[in-house]
Amino acid sequence: MESVLRLKPPGPPGDVYVPNFHRRLRQSKPVALATTSTLVAGGLNRRRKPGNSIHWVSSNATTLSYVKIWIHAVWATHNRADCLTDAIVTAFCEHIKQNAADKGFFIDTINGYRDHMHVLMVLKSDNSIARQMQLIKGESSKWAKESGLLSADFAWESQYFAASVSGRAVPVVREYIKNQQAHHASVTFAAEFDHLIRSAGYTTDPPYGDELR
Repeated sequence: MESVLRLKPPGPPGDVYVPNFHRRLRQSKPVALATTSTLVAGGLNRRRKPGNSIHWVSSNATTLSYVKIWIHAVWATHNRADCLTDAIVTAFCEHIKQNAADKGFFIDTINGYRDHMHVLMVLKSDNSIARQMQLIKGESSKWAKESGLLSADFAWESQYFAASVSGRAVPVVREYIKNQQAHHASVTFAAEFDHLIRSAGYTTDPPYGDELR
């Protein structure tokens, strides 16, 4: 039997009846149903995917995508200056996480050690990685100087590492970031960064990190 999504008359506008889920979804804002390929405004619309049933959507629905891309990013202080004390790392973590929330993207885990920072985050659907990293690095560098947390010549290195993380690997990366202090008791950041870029398929030959194997 086909599973059909339809408005349940005489429900109010925006009230979508989903019989196969045995629940109604109140649309306080446009909501895309995962089984529909496209949501289009302007009356009742239907879209059929090959092999699937017809799905009806209400007139106040708009095009909306579901995107969830986990990113592990790493960046260093300029010239890898050893200036990030535990207290400074904590301040950066709190500020960067709050700033990310204000800018509309999610940071799951953030930590750092002496000369570098790690973050596990979700890439916002309308951000590029470069844009999201600029929102993190550029803003936090400016804040650190203006707040007096660090000296006026403080800066992050322009280079950074960023790679996607599978959902299955998220718990592993999360714990790795949380345990940076213990990890770097025996491993330098230079060795760690080299391992990260090589694991992503890059060499460390000049120009640094720009040549895929």
